[in-house]
Amino acid sequence: MGRQSITVHDLSEVQSYVDKLGSSNPAEHYSVRSAESVMKRGYGLCIEKALVAAYLAEQLGHKPRILSLASSRDIIESQSGEIQRPAHSVFVYGNPETGYGTIGNSTLGSIGPGIRSEKNIPRSYSKRIKDIFGYNMDEWYIFNLNEDLFSHIDWRFSGEEITKLNKLMNKVRHRPVWD
Repeated sequence: MGRQSITVHDLSEVQSYVDKLGSSNPAEHYSVRSAESVMKRGYGLCIEKALVAAYLAEQLGHKPRILSLASSRDIIESQSGEIQRPAHSVFVYGNPETGYGTIGNSTLGSIGPGIRSEKNIPRSYSKRIKDIFGYNMDEWYIFNLNEDLFSHIDWRFSGEEITKLNKLMNKVRHRPVWD
């Protein structure tokens, strides 16, 4: 099978593409797949759609950065003893000079550009998004997918599940939104 070939010219086209992807139910589909796998299937979880946005935005020179929002109150231990945190993820772009924004596919939509501080990105989502138990998402972390933590995971093209990406994100201590 050949690689997915999608060309984008600006971030609005990235958002438009992500908006057209269908949604998966996390209760039925907890495994995480690569950006290419999601583009071929045409649907995915929020983390998978964030990977698609990161992959497409790389064509425009953006770093592949993902915002993970989580609730500090809800840490679920699976039957295998692994920690799973109900979370929401979006792609983050920008810098201090131009401001920051996000691209994702959620009921809350994307934000920016123009947010002046990375801290304000999770704050703009926190009070509007709830976890599966009804609590506000009150912790955050922005991951660069090109950094060492993820260097061994082919998040762009893997044909296999890359659920380990989500597991690694869960292990990193997130920051309080309102510190």
